Amino acid sequence: MGFTRDGQVFTSVAPKLGSRPALDGLRGIGVMIVVLGHVIYEVIPSAAALVDMFFLLSGFLITTLLLEEHRKTDSVDLKRFYKRRAMRLLPMLYIVVGVTFASLWALYMIHGATTAAPFSDGGTYGDLWDMVRSDALAAGTYMYHVIHPVGEELVHSTMPTPRPLIPLWTLGVEEHYYIVGVLLTFLAIKRHWIRPAIGILASAIVFIAIARALGHVGPRLAWYQRPDALLAGVVIAFVNAYIPESFTNRHERGIKRVMTASIVAWCGIVFLGTWFAKPFNLWIPFHPLDGAQLADGLYWPRFGFSAALMCSVCLVWGLARTRGHWSERMLSASWLCAVGRRSYGIYIIHFPLAMILLNLFPGTPAVGVLLYLPMLWLTTELAHRYLEKPLMTGRAPLKSPPAEAPPGTRADELPGHSGSTPPSGG
Repeated sequence: MGFTRDGQVFTSVAPKLGSRPALDGLRGIGVMIVVLGHVIYEVIPSAAALVDMFFLLSGFLITTLLLEEHRKTDSVDLKRFYKRRAMRLLPMLYIVVGVTFASLWALYMIHGATTAAPFSDGGTYGDLWDMVRSDALAAGTYMYHVIHPVGEELVHSTMPTPRPLIPLWTLGVEEHYYIVGVLLTFLAIKRHWIRPAIGILASAIVFIAIARALGHVGPRLAWYQRPDALLAGVVIAFVNAYIPESFTNRHERGIKRVMTASIVAWCGIVFLGTWFAKPFNLWIPFHPLDGAQLADGLYWPRFGFSAALMCSVCLVWGLARTRGHWSERMLSASWLCAVGRRSYGIYIIHFPLAMILLNLFPGTPAVGVLLYLPMLWLTTELAHRYLEKPLMTGRAPLKSPPAEAPPGTRADELPGHSGSTPPSGG
């Protein structure tokens, strides 16, 4: 019904989100490019914009979940929400952190502190052990993005250091959103402050975009951790709540044209920051030539993250509100949805697993390379089958497995991160 004249009642008029396989497929494409991006970071650093896509999805889906719950029950059960988030995210996180910690400790004990480690940025097994101790503490407390802030390579004009648990910085950003952002969203719904919240959050998004464009990195490089993408997800969920279900054919055609234009624009923006743009003299470097002069010269993050985010907003909202766009059909492929449903596990496992395997065989790292993809598939599938699915359905593991959920992202079963999907430098 929206606001009444006295502004005391708000109820979302948007249709129920329901099953949206294309959003799973979007996560599937994203997490595959993330894994590829860690292999060829120098070639496609601007693919880090996929982080923003995952953050956007999280903000949108979680806020939509809260709005739909409020519409159905006239309340929001925060205790239930946080319990589901904890059950969904914490077991997998602490298993990955624990296994990584134990494995690299074992390699440190076997090879010794002074032996050169093949995959440690030119360091030794002792250096690797020091890094994993710090990483485990940072990741386990969801403070990775504060203790080891992403974007340091921009300031120092260097390649990012391959730390064992570096992708988990995104989980820290999302966890802070769950604590602060979700509570503020709950307050906005409860107090009927939706419109003021839209204005405040939109202003914050613009502020961060301008700050990056002017070369400001924010406290602890916060603007390069892209909180604006999470805020954008909340904003479009709030705006969406005001838009009723019915669209005319003309409006729907217009939305689909905007979706197509957004996909083309997003690809073009990301292309400018990749090695592939060099032959066309279109390449824009990802890092400034001199990190001490962030306000000088043109480099991709000054505009790329914000521009790509705006394209992502159009695509995600279009996928949530329309049917039949060509991108929906492509993204709804069953294999892509299957990858998307496993994206959380793939994301938090893929980099620590590479660290372990490539340092396990110091004389023959090719063995680790050959084992990597089979081991990534095996560990991710085991985690999904015996940890993620039982916890999502409330069943104990190792009993008769629950039936596979129908492909599609449901707001009450979204996998926390997108993560987060995200490149270590992004």
